[in-house]
Amino acid sequence: MSYFVKAQLLGAVMPEIVNWCLDAPSPQTLYSLKELEQGVWFQGWVLSQSVLTVEIFIRRGADYFFWTLDRNRPDVINKVLKTDAHAHPKLTCGFRQLFRLQPGDILGFAVNTRYYEVLQFSIEAEPRPLEGRNGWLFLDNDTNKSIEQYCGALLLSTQQIAAWKSYLTELTMLQKTAFNGKSALLVAPSKELVFPQYYPYAKGEFTVMEQFLALSQQYTNIIFPIEQLQSMPERSFRVTDTHWTYAGAREATVVLAELLLDTATDIRNIFAKDVYAQHKVMGDLGNKLYPPRYADEQVLRNASHKPFLLYDNMLSNFGRVKVIKNDNALNTLHCVIFGSSSVYTMLDFLCRVFGTITFFHTAGNIDKSLISQLAPDIVIAQTNCRFLIRPPSVEYDLRRVITEKLLQLGEPAATELFLSCKKQARGTEHKTVALLQDLLEKAFYHSGFKIE
Repeated sequence: MSYFVKAQLLGAVMPEIVNWCLDAPSPQTLYSLKELEQGVWFQGWVLSQSVLTVEIFIRRGADYFFWTLDRNRPDVINKVLKTDAHAHPKLTCGFRQLFRLQPGDILGFAVNTRYYEVLQFSIEAEPRPLEGRNGWLFLDNDTNKSIEQYCGALLLSTQQIAAWKSYLTELTMLQKTAFNGKSALLVAPSKELVFPQYYPYAKGEFTVMEQFLALSQQYTNIIFPIEQLQSMPERSFRVTDTHWTYAGAREATVVLAELLLDTATDIRNIFAKDVYAQHKVMGDLGNKLYPPRYADEQVLRNASHKPFLLYDNMLSNFGRVKVIKNDNALNTLHCVIFGSSSVYTMLDFLCRVFGTITFFHTAGNIDKSLISQLAPDIVIAQTNCRFLIRPPSVEYDLRRVITEKLLQLGEPAATELFLSCKKQARGTEHKTVALLQDLLEKAFYHSGFKIE
């Protein structure tokens, strides 16, 4: 996450000051959280009446931090005063100071006994999250136009509805043509649909959600678990994050497994002894504020998919691939998931239901060639409600996506990733891992990279 330092001019009238400038921080400069915590460089200059002494100060509440003018600025004397800087009495008019800035800090000038407040600072991420009630944060200014969707100002077009119908039909047909098993589409609701009481906008009477539910009625393998997530005893979504909690991920797993499995086993019993601990979690919305905002969340402590992880190509977001195998799972079925980031917390529960899981981060887009090669027992497509305006496809080319990701990394980082994955693949004889490592290798060499 990157942040901007913004300054608001306070309009102080300073008869003793001839001119001044703050060169840095610039409103165009991006800072990481680590850089902000280490401090921001303040640099500038102040020209006062010749007999006056000026100090720079930062005021934070009742506390003051002072800096002196201790840097020669011949450029200022030459360009502003239009005179020779050599031995000029105001030559030392500059300052440069590293300072750990906080939102609301005020920069000013102390001229003898007078204090002038000049700039007030804020630290903002782009885009900022939407402030809801009781400290809840929501998406704002996102590419999917979440607010417009919720309010009904943005709807599916005729072409998008047709694309969804085509996708749902082809997803159903894949069961007959590409593998002999079951399939389902899981749509993770946006948290404003599950917790509208915290959202600062009123829901439209007719929205993308209603459009999708209407066109999907003829399909029996679609899960849109709004009611289940609303009626849970535990909170199903995170306060400072767009994603569901571990409890919400567990509920989605239960609903999904009950639809797909012909078993008398109570899926909930598998997770009955799970242990949770309260932690302060920042989340993908809390980190868009400065200081970052945290909220208390119940985090799963006694179970994880990581001990069963055979393979992870470690790409970020789209193109990520994971293979998980648990010999002690409820069944030995191979479940292939074409999903989004909502699946990541679900993996800690799904790995105890299905013996093998192959996860592709594609947000519901399906690479049919992979299904044919893997021949899974179950295929799950998963997307998020806010993505509904972007109908997925069953003509997805995962190798092309991975190739693009490797090119973005650049050859040194891509080579390091490739060799790490190759080492993982050598440690297992699982045929799915071998297939996916071969896919990565083809993408690597297709990128034009070479191993020396």
